[in-house]
Amino acid sequence: MNAPRELLATLALAVSAGLGTWLFLGPSAAPVVDRDTGEYTAAAVPLILGCAALLVVLTIAATFFVRPLLVVPVVALSFTAAWAAAAAARDDSGLWAIGAVLALIGSLAGAAVVSALTNAVRKRGANAG
Repeated sequence: MNAPRELLATLALAVSAGLGTWLFLGPSAAPVVDRDTGEYTAAAVPLILGCAALLVVLTIAATFFVRPLLVVPVVALSFTAAWAAAAAARDDSGLWAIGAVLALIGSLAGAAVVSALTNAVRKRGANAG
């Protein structure tokens, strides 16, 4: 692969994944008090699904320009850093750190599956043509 192109694509991926996560789950994910029950609610499900969809799309796109072994940690670390920054700002208990570890493990696994499947399809398409 072309090293400068791969470096630029990797940087774009890191910024896109981190910024996208922050926009979906940062300030918008703050607990909201339900006016009827007075209880706290979690982040809206559409925001979580939107963030997941964004990360899947970014992982698929990046796998065409960046080696999958680079895509996976970049997506996972960018997502986890943005998520942890938002969670740490709202959590005085320190439990956000446990959530960050779980987010890292889950995003590594998810990005690995998506990137591996994308790479397999890309290679199959290249061999067929």
